Amino acid sequence: MTTATMTGPVPNPGSTLDALTTEYNLQLVEWDTTSLDEYLRDKFYAHYLALRDGRRLVVVPAGQDPDVRVNVVRSLITHLGEDAAPPVEPRHYSWCAPGVCIGHRYDNGEILNEHIGAELRLPIPAGMRVHYDELLSAQLVSDENLVDETPCVSFNSSGDGVLLTTAEFDTVIDNLADFLDGLRAMRAQMTSPRAEGSS
Repeated sequence: MTTATMTGPVPNPGSTLDALTTEYNLQLVEWDTTSLDEYLRDKFYAHYLALRDGRRLVVVPAGQDPDVRVNVVRSLITHLGEDAAPPVEPRHYSWCAPGVCIGHRYDNGEILNEHIGAELRLPIPAGMRVHYDELLSAQLVSDENLVDETPCVSFNSSGDGVLLTTAEFDTVIDNLADFLDGLRAMRAQMTSPRAEGSS
């Protein structure tokens, strides 16, 4: 019997999944499948969607086992074959939205690109009014005309926006996650009964 020798850390399913979605430019979306018939619910593992705005989504059931999810996404990528990773236009990023980037031609013939990704918007609740019809939106951008062309996120609300670096965007993501947790707790409280008794 040969003794196995570990040559490196065992991959975390989450980090493996992150690497896969990054490599193939996929956006993972969790879906609450409780509305599905139980027969269908047990057979739903993942679904691929290519949107007109260039985003490529993989919809997976909420609460899915991490190891199962990695295997399912990997299998889906294999099944998609060449469609899983479309060729990137020269001098552009894989996240560039098709036909949206702006090229600036200078007198010396050089062309510098303003790279623009697909816009992600938070829908406005019915009956609510905000400036520019924009509650929250985010978009990856990079401008070769600037000294620092490192990709950043244009994060906007009601017409006002800011460009966020990786670290700054991580903070926003953490804050939004806390806010979402608060919303879920609030949703649960909406159906809790009022205490009995007189005041």
